[in-house]
Amino acid sequence: MPTEQLVQSWTNREKEWRKIREAIPSAQAVFRIPLDGSPEDKSIKAAEWKVIALCDGTRSVADIARALGWHIFETCKVVHQMVANGLLEKVSEKAPVEEAPETKRTVNGNFFPAIENELRKIMGPMAPIILEDKIAEFGESRSAFPEELVLSFVQAIGEEISQTTKRAFFTKAMTDFLAQMQH
Repeated sequence: MPTEQLVQSWTNREKEWRKIREAIPSAQAVFRIPLDGSPEDKSIKAAEWKVIALCDGTRSVADIARALGWHIFETCKVVHQMVANGLLEKVSEKAPVEEAPETKRTVNGNFFPAIENELRKIMGPMAPIILEDKIAEFGESRSAFPEELVLSFVQAIGEEISQTTKRAFFTKAMTDFLAQMQH
């Protein structure tokens, strides 16, 4: 994909995220079917049926994404469209589940600079945008990113690299870095 097209694609995705975040400020938002729903008939797509089956007023968007095996962005996009169509309403925000400090280990301060550096070698100036987008999809922050998500995070970043050889280069570099981190 040409660089201009890639930049435009990511710009459009960022605008879409901003729009979605107006209705869904966090992955902890909880939705349900409105009691005073629209009097008109609505057609519901297959993906919407899956989401609506789980929107019982107790599950957060993050819970729904996990249950369906979807990325947060994909789930938020479907929920946002359903809210816009009057099929769902926001009920509340779940408080994030706090783990005991000793059980939740976070990545060290070198992880994100290292991954951004390797990604920049392959994708150039798009690297920080891709990185921030993936962190948001995981529903985490740089400052408290859990160690147990590192491998799936690196894999998800790798999936953004379309060329097989470049993806392999990135994966090798990050595997080497992670091995060094553990020693």
